[in-house]
Amino acid sequence: MKEKELSVAEKTRKTKLSKKSVDELVNIILRKDDIERKNNKLIKCLKTNIEGLEKKHKTLAEDNKYLEDANVNLNNSFNELNKVYKETIKKLDDSLNTIQHYDDNSFALQDKINRLVKSNSKCFGYGLIIGAVIVLVVKLIF
Repeated sequence: MKEKELSVAEKTRKTKLSKKSVDELVNIILRKDDIERKNNKLIKCLKTNIEGLEKKHKTLAEDNKYLEDANVNLNNSFNELNKVYKETIKKLDDSLNTIQHYDDNSFALQDKINRLVKSNSKCFGYGLIIGAVIVLVVKLIF
């Protein structure tokens, strides 16, 4: 098999490592193993954090959906209440107009009654006077 040609950086690294002693190479390997182990732990921890965040995201999305539904229901209820309110105001206005009409009619009727009472009082007074005159005339004749 043909060996892959190394890049300049890899050649430089190979040259530097070839000049190192066995103890230095062992330390480099141990350091790299330690770094790799720390990175693996970090990756595992990050994956756990990501899973937790995904669960929180799912819960928040469900809560948001619930709140949106509640908001829609609240808006529908508000619209229904507003409709009932407008209908009630219209009925109250109609009732007020009816009461005002009857009130006006009652004042007119009261005025007519007052005039009739005055008229009847005059008639009664005239009747008394005429009756007294008739009684006087009858007494004088008999």
